[in-house]
This record gives sequence, C-alpha cells and structure tokens, in this order.
Amino acid sequence: MATPTTIYATDDTWMAAANPTTNYGTSTTNKIGYSSSTGHYTGVFEFDTSGLTPADIVGAVFTIVRSGEWGASAESLTVGRCTPAFTEAGCTWNTYDGSTSWTTAGGDMATTEPTYTISVGNSSGNQSVDIKELVVDAINKRSNALRILIKMDIDPAATALATYKSRETATSSHRPSILITTATRVIWQGSVSGDLSNALNWSTGSNPTANDIALFRSGSVDVTSGSLTCSSCKIGKNYKGTIGSSSAFIEVAADTFTLASAHAGIYVSLND
Repeated sequence: MATPTTIYATDDTWMAAANPTTNYGTSTTNKIGYSSSTGHYTGVFEFDTSGLTPADIVGAVFTIVRSGEWGASAESLTVGRCTPAFTEAGCTWNTYDGSTSWTTAGGDMATTEPTYTISVGNSSGNQSVDIKELVVDAINKRSNALRILIKMDIDPAATALATYKSRETATSSHRPSILITTATRVIWQGSVSGDLSNALNWSTGSNPTANDIALFRSGSVDVTSGSLTCSSCKIGKNYKGTIGSSSAFIEVAADTFTLASAHAGIYVSLND
C-alpha cells in the first residue's frame, strides 16, 4: 500500500580535472569516473524534496541512467552529500559557483554523514542506490535542498568511466531521479477479532506490508494471535490493550518499534 513518487534533478553537472575551469552545465550527459589519460571526473546533482514527510519515507532510490561506458574492470564511486550550494551554470573542477573555490578541487563531500557506493566500468550499466538518510536530512536540515556529489576516491590502475543521462536529456524518464516510497499508516482497530493477520481488523481493510507503518493508536482491543510485518510499528500513548501474552508471544518484523504507552501490555518477539 506504500505510495511511490519520483522526483527529478533540478540541477546537475559534471567536472573534469583535465579542464578545471570548464563548465558543463548544459550537457545532456554527466561524465563520472576516472580515465587513465585525463584523470578524474565528478558529478553533482540537486533535488527539491519539499512536499515530502520524512517520518513516512521508507525508501529513496537514486538512479542515474548510463549513456556510454569505458573500462575493463569495475571500480567504486562514492555517493554523498555535496556541502556547498553549487550552481549548475558556474560549477567547475576549481569552483562550485564560478568564483568560490571548493575546499577540495572536484567537489566537497560530507564524509562524516552517510555515504553510499555505486560502480562504474566493465559494463556496470545504470546505477541505483537507496539514499533515504540523505533525503530525510535534506528535509529536516537543508531547507529541502538535497545536493549529491559522486566521485572516485582512488586512482585506479585503469580507466573506469561512464557518461550518464543528465536532466537536459530529451527523454524525461532517463533523467537523474529519486524514487521515494512513502509508507501508508495502517491503524489497528480489532473490529472483528484479536488476530493481527485478519485484514478486517485494520483501518484500510488490508494487512500492513513491509513498507507500511502499523499504528496501535488508541482503544483497548487485545491482540491475541497472528503476526505483523511492517516498516515501523508504533504503540501510541493512548493504546491500553495487550499485545500477546506471557505464554504466547506475538511476532513483529519491523525496522523500528516505538512504545509510547504506559498502559499497554506487550509480549512481542521482534525481528528486523
């Protein structure tokens, strides 16, 4: 029941060590990786995350679509938050806005925050990675501006380089994108029984899925049987029922489990 939403890059460009003062902001592709003859290439992307609710996001898959690729071996590229507010029309290897120098030429990354790995070279193809933490961070701390830097941290022994479709490419579905998966909040009502596995006991008439948030919001209807799989399970402060018993634990598979009630009885076997 989770809701998918795709957002596309509002700005993007790439930078070349061999041409440190050249801007490529209007290019229909972004060149990223390493060439044994011309050195490193890095890419930057910006997304607008406004309108998203961070607490309900269960996945955020960033995807870039390959246009061309070179190199006999696959090498790792690091994906992380780009710290300066770069400009698409001014960004170069030397500067992030046409006049202000990067701290490190080719792009500054917040390495103390979450980073991710994708591959380039040896027909690695399109690249996708879940960057949920960066999306939530952009909403909560960056005024909805999500800026991403992709770079190679080493000098590999041979070329590992690719061009990826940019936001200027003609086919919109090929542009850099993030597929946001937003959880549905499904509320326990216990309308017909105490069975977690009975869909009629839930507010939506369907059992929660692995991408949903299961809420025990209020009331005192006990859970006596069944199991639950969800992204997050929340026991609200106004729920006064009992989940399971001392002789029959209830199994809950969830990434997070939150207990805010001082009244509920909880006999749960947790798995994630």
